[in-house]
Amino acid sequence: MQISNGNWHFKSTVGGEFAENGIQGKGSLDCVNKWIHLAVTQLGENLTLYLNGTVAGQTNNPMPPFRIGNTTNNWLGRSQFYIRPYDRPYFRGLIDGFKIYEGALNQKQINELM
Repeated sequence: MQISNGNWHFKSTVGGEFAENGIQGKGSLDCVNKWIHLAVTQLGENLTLYLNGTVAGQTNNPMPPFRIGNTTNNWLGRSQFYIRPYDRPYFRGLIDGFKIYEGALNQKQINELM
């Protein structure tokens, strides 16, 4: 998940910054001094982004997770991209309850988890 100038999106890549697949959230994301619930599901090639239990974006993602394979740049709260050495943007906030499920959850299941 990336937030830049109020715009937000979820991305995945196996070919670097310019070979990304992802989904753009609808509207701006105001998350300063408040808790929000974000979820991303992928069923086949359909990628769905949820904000506080409501669908915030959908797209076709031709890169299912099993095609990603083994990865080494796996972080929460840190970007894998940087402009200068040691200039990696970090998330300034708290992350609680990060989970990965086997299979795509539907909207009802996501709302039950909130």
